[in-house]
Amino acid sequence: MPSIISKQLQNFHKVSPMREGIINWYPFESKSTVLESSNVALTRLLREKCADVTSFDSEYDGKGKFDYIVCIDPGEITTELLSKYRSYLNANGRLLMAFENPYGLQYFAGKRNPRTGFPFQFWFGESKAETEIRLQKAGFFGQKWYYPFTNHYFTREVYSENYLPNAFFNHRGFAYIEDDYTKEFDERRLWKEVIRGGAFEFLCNSYLVEARACKVDEPCNVDFAAITAYREHEKAFITTVNRDGIARKHAVFREGLNRLNIIAENHRDLKRLGVNVLPMKIDGDCLTMERLNMPTLWDYWTRKLMRDELDEGLLFDHFDRIRDSIYASAIEGRCYWELVPSNCFYDIENDDLIFFDQEYYWENIDPDMVLVRAIYALKYSDEFKKVPKTHGWINALKDRYNLTQKWDFLTELADKETREFVFNEVHTKPLDRVVERTEIREREHASERNAEHASKRKAEYARYGKMCIAANSLQSMGIQHVAIYGYGLRGKMLRYVLEMVDMEPVFIIDKKLPFLCGIPLFDSIEKISAENTPDVIVVTPVKGASEIAAALRKKVKCH
Repeated sequence: MPSIISKQLQNFHKVSPMREGIINWYPFESKSTVLESSNVALTRLLREKCADVTSFDSEYDGKGKFDYIVCIDPGEITTELLSKYRSYLNANGRLLMAFENPYGLQYFAGKRNPRTGFPFQFWFGESKAETEIRLQKAGFFGQKWYYPFTNHYFTREVYSENYLPNAFFNHRGFAYIEDDYTKEFDERRLWKEVIRGGAFEFLCNSYLVEARACKVDEPCNVDFAAITAYREHEKAFITTVNRDGIARKHAVFREGLNRLNIIAENHRDLKRLGVNVLPMKIDGDCLTMERLNMPTLWDYWTRKLMRDELDEGLLFDHFDRIRDSIYASAIEGRCYWELVPSNCFYDIENDDLIFFDQEYYWENIDPDMVLVRAIYALKYSDEFKKVPKTHGWINALKDRYNLTQKWDFLTELADKETREFVFNEVHTKPLDRVVERTEIREREHASERNAEHASKRKAEYARYGKMCIAANSLQSMGIQHVAIYGYGLRGKMLRYVLEMVDMEPVFIIDKKLPFLCGIPLFDSIEKISAENTPDVIVVTPVKGASEIAAALRKKVKCH
């Protein structure tokens, strides 16, 4: 995986079930045929889900048509490459392609460009907008875009254009970052603001596109997926929110199938005890429930808080109802510990609390521990902890429910049980260590990082030395209008250097015709007219450079 810098993470990716999160939620047809290129990361999963799987590395030279092509990190995404993929598909086939966003937030934070080895160098030609157009040119007119979080290597959540993260972004677990000495800041702190500013689709770290060969075929039914493959096998699930109005929960591993039945039984039990829960039922090997277009109670509170409209009376009334539900559930000895605001929809119109996903319970334990867990969440919310009155609300709730004397004991016990039983993230220890090491470096090695930057800048100049000399020479000659012939690696390097000295190319000539915002493009010299003749055209291909230059001199009058 060229864009995973940490060797530890590269090794972890080879064995972690989290790597399958990029597509383990996708509803493949069981009798389908698949052509896949994933560096063996997804081969086992696809063989479990589909009837026939053919793997390839960089080139497929076989024959036959397939129902799906699954491609992870295809390299340079050209129209030619996508056209080849299209030719391998059946009439109703689909391409599932995952790749890094060259403009992902991690690169703005200073992660090194995997193609050049330097930070703050964005490679051109593979943004979402550019890839959309190339897919269309290759014959993929039906497209559905997904946004895997944190990225497509260790995916915990998959958003889509039909289901974007909301402004409160209460994601599962944490977004990990790599231990890269060139990072200028920890981008995890910015995700909420990115989302609130409407920039998530542009700045997300990775993309997954479902590109359909037949324009009239319906897109994938899944709009959102949450994957907890980082938990132990019995507790690892995939929860999908679907266009058909149904939410579905699947077990990641066979050990979790029985727990699906337990969750359904829990909901039936809670309903019998008078708790308002979302109805669930078993359908084959998955648990199904209605998709409700309602905010969670937590999101409702947060929205009110951000507008300075959260009334103490309303907040306390909701907590009273949460407490009543907790006490009702505990009458027969079971204490359901997810009767909390984040696991509760709020029906604003009918002023109803509807609890969902009640997976866990304690036997014969003080129900106040669940109530403490619900209240204590206010302390750890980014939005609530910024508000001075939150501390007063917590103290008032402690007094309201007579929790003051046992508060410290119950909060410590609730935290311990939650971390060990619910968030027993057995598959994330390497991520934890990488994050911890990164945060230590952030605090202790800022000066070292700056010194490394200076060293890298010298190396960068050496790499681009000839290009820089050429750009400076053009400037000294008074040349302002430069065009580039060929947009391979040398062409991209030249464009980068020209832009560094404020000489953006007037147009680019390339037979593959990449899509680049703001720059005219031609696929042959025949398209050049007298009106758009530049001062100079720089020929970047080494092979055939003399012949290209001769042809250009016949067509245009420039250097």
